[in-house]
Amino acid sequence: MGHRKKATLIVIMFISIVILSLNTDASPKKTYPLFSFFAVSSPITILNDSNFTDYGFPGSGTSSDPVLIEDLNITSNDEIGIYVTNTSKHFIIQNCYIQNTSYGIYVNTTKSGTPTILNNICFNNFQRSIHIVDTYNSSIINNTCSFSKKYSIHVRNGTGCMIKSNYCHSNSWVGIFVDKSNSSYIQDNVCTENLSGGIVLDYCSFSLVSNNTCNYNNFHGGIRLLQCYSSEVLNNTCHYNSQYNLDIRSSNSSTVSGNECKGNSYGMLVDSGGQVSILSNKVIDCANGIWVRDAEYSIIKENILTDCSISINEESAEELLTYTLCSNYINGKLFGFITEQRRITISDSHYGQLMLVRCSKIKIKNQELSSTTIGIELVECNEISISNSFFKNNRDMGILLRNSEGIEVINNSFEFNGNYGIKLESSSFNSITYNSFTENTRWGVVLDSNSDGNEIHHNSFIRNNLFYGTSQVKDDGKENIWYDTSTQQGNYYDDYLGKGNYSIDGLANACDFYPLAEPPIYSPPNYFGYFAFLSLLILIPVCVFAIKKVRKKRRL
Repeated sequence: MGHRKKATLIVIMFISIVILSLNTDASPKKTYPLFSFFAVSSPITILNDSNFTDYGFPGSGTSSDPVLIEDLNITSNDEIGIYVTNTSKHFIIQNCYIQNTSYGIYVNTTKSGTPTILNNICFNNFQRSIHIVDTYNSSIINNTCSFSKKYSIHVRNGTGCMIKSNYCHSNSWVGIFVDKSNSSYIQDNVCTENLSGGIVLDYCSFSLVSNNTCNYNNFHGGIRLLQCYSSEVLNNTCHYNSQYNLDIRSSNSSTVSGNECKGNSYGMLVDSGGQVSILSNKVIDCANGIWVRDAEYSIIKENILTDCSISINEESAEELLTYTLCSNYINGKLFGFITEQRRITISDSHYGQLMLVRCSKIKIKNQELSSTTIGIELVECNEISISNSFFKNNRDMGILLRNSEGIEVINNSFEFNGNYGIKLESSSFNSITYNSFTENTRWGVVLDSNSDGNEIHHNSFIRNNLFYGTSQVKDDGKENIWYDTSTQQGNYYDDYLGKGNYSIDGLANACDFYPLAEPPIYSPPNYFGYFAFLSLLILIPVCVFAIKKVRKKRRL
């Protein structure tokens, strides 16, 4: 090798190892071979057991005396740096530096449990840094794989593989990708800034993914499992991955526990997989904290969420009632999951989020539900009153009504919510009055196409929906009334021009025919005066009757 090429190689290796040494997320600390131990080598091709001897590699190939392929520097534009296939001997590929090949290390169809890939550096390879195919019980430990144009580590049809303590950084696709490999063991890896995701498992049931750090990965996010039944995702750290920090799909009977997810869109998504246990996770500052859909009979317990919330997206109350939710905390307060209750009052402010399912005749008042995703969600409820409560800085909305009727929302404040103040989905004959809606990103009140016969009046709408429409409210339903029919008074809109009707966004082509010139002031009913008046109406005749009776006795 020429002096210039050697110098260039040394500089690249030096920079790579300095970068790795500065990586504070990597755990455990790795020990890299000294430059002087690398022997410059052409690519290695092993097509059968005898080829190990042909190359003169030490080791007999038993489990206690494996063949050693070690301390090599392979910098080449060839297809594969080290290729091993159709062998039965135990072998270890360790302490090698491989750069610029299509595949750094490629192992294909070797005897179960024989390959170990240990402590190698694979840099700038065009396909995959480490690729294991049709080989069971392989071990991939403590390798560094950076700047590959596709996968960093890829195992296919490799049931029982162990991938541990590797560092996968800045690869163009996924850091660690495992598919069709049941009982995989993925532990203590660091995957950062990979363009298509940190760790992805497809069709890998009975697998364990634990103690990994996956930060700043794109597309698939931090950790993604698809069709991984009865798997465990434990004690991982996933911060600021795009879209999803943890993405668990179609993985029934799995456990997701002790993980920390922080930042960006979804902290944790569980989709199309029932009987999942979501336990003792921490989710911080995500647009959607723990987001669950089509996962009936799941348990969500003892999770701590900050600046986000729990969302359960089932079509019916029947499906929601299969869930178990308990001891979850939102911003230091309890997540209230209240089902099939009647005639109770919720007035204490110890809830950070409320979800009521099939409840009726309940009073909710004096709540402060802020910095979550949805403050209060009602599903198939009726005759509920929500009053004197405060909804601020929720990422989605203050209140969501789903398939609910006879709900009274009165004298509440909705400020700076990420989408809406209140949204009605398939909810009819409800009353929204004397509330204030201020600077919600989109509409203050939204009625969908299946929400009919609702009354909305005497509310104040100030600086809502500055960028998405022409009005501060939206109506896609039918026969919703935007004014009080008895007084012919509507709502206050700070963008009303003072003449004519106030046109409302939406398919209904609705109008508020009587917009108010000033914000209305709520005056609670004077029940004391009312009952006092009724008492007088009853007391006066009684007194008159008593007086007449006394007079009659005196005459006698």
